[in-house]
Amino acid sequence: VKGHIHWLAAATAVAAEVRVYDVLFTPEMPEEEAAALKAAGVEGEEEEEESESSGQAEPDWIKLLNPNSLLRYAGDKHAWVEPHLAAGAAAPPPHSTPTYQFQRLGYFCVDSDSTTANPIFNRVVALKEDKEKKAL
Repeated sequence: VKGHIHWLAAATAVAAEVRVYDVLFTPEMPEEEAAALKAAGVEGEEEEEESESSGQAEPDWIKLLNPNSLLRYAGDKHAWVEPHLAAGAAAPPPHSTPTYQFQRLGYFCVDSDSTTANPIFNRVVALKEDKEKKAL
């Protein structure tokens, strides 16, 4: 047996915030891509005028940030966890953060801002997926 899948009972499930982290930059080599953008003069004239008038020029690497580097599931788009996970979600002492595997998503640890009333979990390792499953 590889593992067990546990399903939640809707009557006892507890709302939680889940943070799913991804790569920070869209290209693999952001330094090279930023240099290439600067060399090619990709910045529009309007952008240059706006940044000059405000006195602050935006660095080229800002354009390369991955807009999906942090996805938060909270509020209306929250996740559901078992009551014992919420009960154990108080901020952990240093160097002893508990981790859990969430079905088909990866391994999550309890965030340092987490409380039993507002459990927060951060993805620390994603599970490997094949391309066909990822498309679903």
